[in-house]
Parts: sequence; structure tokens; C-alpha cells
Amino acid sequence: MKEEEEEEEEEEKGEQEHEAQAEEPPSGQIFHPLLSKFNLVVNWEYRFLIWEVCQEGVEKQEIKGHLKQSHKGEIYKVNYTHLARVIEKLKVVSPLPTIKGPHSPVKGLPVVAAQACHLCPVVLSSPKAMQNHYTQKHKDKPKKSNECKAQRLCKLGFGTHHKLWEVKGEPTQEREHLHEDLVNKLMKDIEKDLKVVVTSSDAHVVSPLLLKTGWHKYVTKNSLAENISGWRKLVSLPTAEETQWKGLRGATEAYFKKAVDLIDHMDILVLKHLNSPDPVKHGICNQPFQCHMHADTMKKYIIPVIALLCMSFRLHGSELFGPHEDVRNSILRLQALLDGDEEQDMVVKQIHSVLLRLWTINWNKRDFGELTIADPTEHCLALLMLKESGEFKEPKELTSLISKFEYCIHLTFLWEIHDRVSQKKEDREEACIELQYWFTENNYSTLASLCSLQHMASAFAYDTPGLPRILWADTENWRSLYYQGNLITFDEICQIFKDTERKLIETWEKKVLGGLSLSIPCKAIVDNLTNKDVGHSFLFDAKNTAFKDHTHLIHEVIRGKGSFGKFVVVREGSLRWNVRALHGWLKGYAELNKLLLLRAAMLTRAPARGQDKFIPHGLDAITSDILLQDLALARPSAETAAQICFSPPVTQLYKDHLFINYDRLFTSADLSRCSHLHQFLETLQTAWKHKFKCSEREIMEIDQTEDADALQAGHLCSTENHIYGLSTTALAGAAEDVLPLYLHASTTWQKHCNVVPGGNLLPYHEVDVQATQTSTAEQTINMDDLAQRVATYLAPQFSMSTTLPLAASLDMDDLAKRVAVHLAPMLANMVDNSIKTAVASLTQK
Repeated sequence: MKEEEEEEEEEEKGEQEHEAQAEEPPSGQIFHPLLSKFNLVVNWEYRFLIWEVCQEGVEKQEIKGHLKQSHKGEIYKVNYTHLARVIEKLKVVSPLPTIKGPHSPVKGLPVVAAQACHLCPVVLSSPKAMQNHYTQKHKDKPKKSNECKAQRLCKLGFGTHHKLWEVKGEPTQEREHLHEDLVNKLMKDIEKDLKVVVTSSDAHVVSPLLLKTGWHKYVTKNSLAENISGWRKLVSLPTAEETQWKGLRGATEAYFKKAVDLIDHMDILVLKHLNSPDPVKHGICNQPFQCHMHADTMKKYIIPVIALLCMSFRLHGSELFGPHEDVRNSILRLQALLDGDEEQDMVVKQIHSVLLRLWTINWNKRDFGELTIADPTEHCLALLMLKESGEFKEPKELTSLISKFEYCIHLTFLWEIHDRVSQKKEDREEACIELQYWFTENNYSTLASLCSLQHMASAFAYDTPGLPRILWADTENWRSLYYQGNLITFDEICQIFKDTERKLIETWEKKVLGGLSLSIPCKAIVDNLTNKDVGHSFLFDAKNTAFKDHTHLIHEVIRGKGSFGKFVVVREGSLRWNVRALHGWLKGYAELNKLLLLRAAMLTRAPARGQDKFIPHGLDAITSDILLQDLALARPSAETAAQICFSPPVTQLYKDHLFINYDRLFTSADLSRCSHLHQFLETLQTAWKHKFKCSEREIMEIDQTEDADALQAGHLCSTENHIYGLSTTALAGAAEDVLPLYLHASTTWQKHCNVVPGGNLLPYHEVDVQATQTSTAEQTINMDDLAQRVATYLAPQFSMSTTLPLAASLDMDDLAKRVAVHLAPMLANMVDNSIKTAVASLTQK
């Protein structure tokens, strides 16, 4: 939907430019924003399409086939309907024109060296072809050909459009004549941009929540069980047949967007009142009402409200609104505005009127006869909770829906307060107090009813014990488990890491670097972790001289090295980017970012998005090196490509965020699609890390242990840690004593997963060699022999001159068990000898 809207805007913009362009442009070509996406231009003189990358004419009806055959590797969604409409408005001819020479250069087609026959108008590409022409057509004539410049519409094939014609006049500049000054000019421009500062009624089988709400009685009384799907459609979004409501979602989204924008312009005391659920009992909340951190979150929050409006449209003739005719009339007015395609501002104002009326009424059950659910909002909520099978969803799913309704209700009252202050000139405090009854708890209001339901649902959700999702299949070595009935082994987890590692390296070398052997050598990195200045990064620290030049890859792209041969074309004395090729490269770059983010989440257990506090994590060797190379080499190129391909908001994402998914940020759904185990990998990680003793839980126990130094100072260890910055909860960040413990938790997990930990700044292609050497060294240690020698060392008769071959990385738990086995007989012998000595001594006495 978003891409279609952008293409429509480009189409309209292109039409305006075309209408204003009455004379032939200097380049002799017509450029249109939508055509430029596919590197298509229109020749002004003959009105035919030219493919800039292929440098040949193309029939308008052959575009689709040409894309599939000649541009398979370039990824871009094509809306052929919009494309055909633009081509039609530009009056593109079909078939291709027939051009005869001599002729002045046709703009947009390449000029090539050729041979011209002096006896006929034939022009051929090589002297050998011309000799054959003389032999076949002019046998008795002198063989004399002239060197010339020529053009043709299509390069390959036979027929009129593939024939060359002679060109007279000054030829256009070609790619091979690329001047250094053009490259330098473009590089200077780029460097400027890269500077970054069915329900039972039996109470024994009905859930406690339904017993409280009575929704199951509503289903039984209204015979909903006979037509569950029909009743569930009452709260569905507008269908394709309901074209009269097609603008409802857009108008609702616009309404709440404007309401969210009002938060920044509203007095903070009003926002505190809005965020105070029960000011009489708890007072005014110090935390003001605020917007979500991510703008896309609001699009999900408005869905229940749209469902409420759709249900109101579909049931406006029933007893849904009871005696409240004004609500019914307001709904009909909104329907009329939507059906009449009125201005969106009028629809937005009417949506506010409808919602405000729905949420400022005391919906009394006595006014509705036998209808169990009086409030339309609660009515909608019950239908949203109804499953296709006729049963209701779990209480934990109700809490999410209520939260969305509550947030939207607060936004509606925020809008109303603003209207009363700005239009009716009321005092904002008076307006807030007057409306406060309707957006606080323990009143006869819709919001109060929703809050009561929220409290009940939360209590039932927390108090209801859940069955375990994990059952261990291997209770000795903890190498396999059942997750929701599916057997999963630890070897499968390790294989995922190997597969992503291979794919990560392949994507980096082929799709991002284009086959080029580029790397930034780095033996040490200087980074001030306490520097919180905007734009600060180790990449721009003057002490890190290896990262001084950020244009290595860009320079190779412009020069057409590796697989970047068609990324830049020269036209009319200037360089032009191949926009389609840049889009394809950005798709590959997004795949690299996805793999980096996936490995960071799986091998360090770092969340994909976190805003609460700083928690250190240690990356593995391969991920850390490729991420470093990405930031130093590929990210500047990605920023440049984004500036050419996207609007400024998308371009800013490449400057502000570490991981970018083409034209947006990553979501959990994006990661789940790239790994069948990732969607529940966090739960599996927690289980295995606990069994392998490499979880963060052990780190957090540091604050709970006391030591003599802290007690001598007159306070507990936790107090000392907090005050002197030695705690994991210290406000200033992780202290130097705690930071290694966090990193150790990550590296220990990576070792169990057979992944080489990071921290040594090794190039990724050298990591496998080191891992092989380490593995070989560890295999040479005989654990039983070592355990025997340790046990001997612990025995009293051990000679202190003996040395132990201890290695840097041993499974100490396994070693301890083996030592205990060897030590047991020794201790038994010692006890026997002591008893015999004591008995002998007593006997002698």
C-alpha cells in the first residue's frame, strides 16, 4: 500500500513536470520519476523508450519480458499498471521507429565504431562483415569501405531495429571516456553527506473471567453459536465489498495521529491527570501521559477502535444503542461522509464526535431489555475475544485489547480538552476537571468498566498456573528437550549457528562487497565508553586512524570494479546512478544486517530492540569482525545509496540505527522468518544457559553476597556496590569489575555452542584456523590422566616438585567429578590405615 501511494505521487509529479516541459530538453530525453526507478527514459525526438543500463530501445509491451530475462538478479517490485499509464501519457510510440542514416546522434543510444559501404547505405560493425557484404552484393565493384560512427536501436538479433545507421556530427561521450574530474566531483559531494555528528453454561467448566463478565450467557441467549463466523464478522475490518467504508481506516489513523501530535503541545499537568487512573485514591500520577516510542505501534492500537466503528455501522439499526438516538444519528452522519467521499478533515472531526459520544454515556443495562452487554465498547470487546470455534480466548489476550482501547480513549479526551481550550476558550484546568469523570476509574463510564475488566483479567492471568513448555529428554547431559511436544537437540541449535555463519560470510563477500577483496586491518580500537555526545563513535575517533577514510567501497563502486560494473553510467557529461542496481544492493545489505542481528540475538541473547538500560554483551569472533568491517566499509555506501533511492526519513535510519531492513527497521517477525527456531529460541537459550551455568542469573548474585570489606565500612555489600559503582544496577553504567562478568556469560555460551568467542580482533577468515588449533590442543589432554594426577596432588604423599599440565580452557565440572572418583579409594585407604593404627595402639596398651 505504501509503495503504491509513493508511485502515485511520483506519477503525478512526473505529469506536472511533463506538462511544464514544452520544449526539447538539452539532453534530448524525457525523465519521469517512475520511469527512472527502472532506468527508463523517453527519447524526445522519436518518442520511444530507452533502457539506460542496456543502452538500447525497448518496446513498451516488452518491458515485463525484458525485466525477467535480462535483469533477473535485480530485485524490485513493479506495478505494471502505473507504468503503463505513465508510458501512455508520455505518448510513447509502438513499434520502434525506423531510422535511416546519415543522421545526427540519437540521444540516449550509444555511438559505436563501424564500417560504411561506399556503394549503398549499409553500415556494418566490423571490417570482416563488410568484406562479406562486398563479396555478396558488389562482386565486380572495388572493395572500399569507410570508417564511421554508427548507432542502432537494439544490439542483438536481426531485423530493421538491429541495423546500424551512420551518424554525422559530434558523438556523445561514452563510459570508457570516464574523466577523473567527474569522479573527483562526485566523491566530494559524497564525502559532504557522510559527515555524521461455543460456550457451556456449566459453572464448573466455564472460566472465572466469563463467570464475572457473563459473555458466555450473551452467546447462548442470542444463539450466536449457530452462526459464530457471522457474528465475528461484525467486528472485522471493512471488506472488499464494503467499498463505502474504504476510507475509514485511513481517517481513523489520521485522527489518532493528530491526537498524538497534541501531546507535545499540551500542558504537563493535563497529561498527568490523563495518566492518573484513580486520583482520589492514589493522587495525581507524576508520570505524564505520553506517546509510544515507535510510531508504528499506534497503527496496531487503532485496530480495536476501527472494529468498534465497523460494528456500529453494521448494527446501527438494531438495539445496540438503546434509547440513545443521538449516538445512532452520529454514526449515520459518519457513514454518509465516508460514502460521499468527503474531505478527510470532515471525516476525522466526525470520528471524534462519534467516539466522544460513545465514551461519555452511562450505559445502563436497564435501558437494553434482555441484552446482556449494554456498553457498545464492551460488546465489541466480547466479539473480538470470540474464537471461530465458539470459545473465548484466554484472559491474557484480553488485557492487550483493553490496553489499546484505554490508550485510544485517553487520546480522544486529550483532543476534546484541546478543542475546548482552543475553540471554546475554556480554561484547560476546568476542561480537564469537567471531563475527568469519564477517563478515571470507579465511575459509571466506559473507561471505568474497561479498567475493572483489566484488573480481573490480569489477576486471572497471573493466578492461573501454566503448564511447562519445556520437558527435558536428556536429564544427564542436558543435550535434548521437548518444546511444546517437539524434540529439539542442542546439536540442532549449534547447526543453526554454523549455517548462519556460512551464509553471513557469503552475503558479505558476494552481495555487499561484490567480490572485491576489501578489508580494514585493525589490531586495536580506541573507544571512550563514557562519551555520550550525539554522533560519537569509535569510527570517527581521530585516534583510530584505520577508519579515517570512509569511501573505500564507494570509490570501487564508482569505478565499476567487481560486480559493480553497471552501477554508474555516464550521460551527457555527467555521472548517473543505476537506481535499480542500488535497490538490489540495498536488498543484499539488508540481508547482511538481518544475519548480523540474528547472530547477535542468538549468541549473546541480546534483544533486537532495547531501551531500558545498558547491558553488555559479547559478540563472537566472526560476527564482531564483519560488523566492524560493515560499519567502516559498507555503511557509508549504504547511506549514499539510501539518499538516492529513498526519502529523507528512510535515509536518516541508516545514520541513526545499527541494523536496517532496506527501508525500515527490523521486527521480531523478520527474525522469525529467517530461522524456524528463532521464534522460541529465547526460551530455549534460557533453559540451556541455566543448565550450562552461563546465565546472567549467576552474575546478579554478586550483589547478594557480603564481604568483610563492606561490613567493616559499616554497610551492606549491595549498598557499597550501588554507591561506588560496582553494581549491575549502577546508574552510571556497568563498572569495570562487573563488565567482564557479563562478557564471560556471553563467551561461555558461545563456547558451548562451538562458536569462537570474540575479543581478539581476528579477521573472520582467520577465525576457523584458530578454532582448529585450539580444538586440536584440547583434544591432546587426557582428562582421566589429568584427574588422576590432580587426585595424587591432593593426597598427603604428593611430591610438590611435580607439575600439572593444566590448559586454559577445561570443563572444570567434568574434571572435578573425575578427581572425586580417583580420590575416593585414596581417602578410603587413609581411613582404613588410621583405624588400624588406632586399634594397634590400643591393643599394645
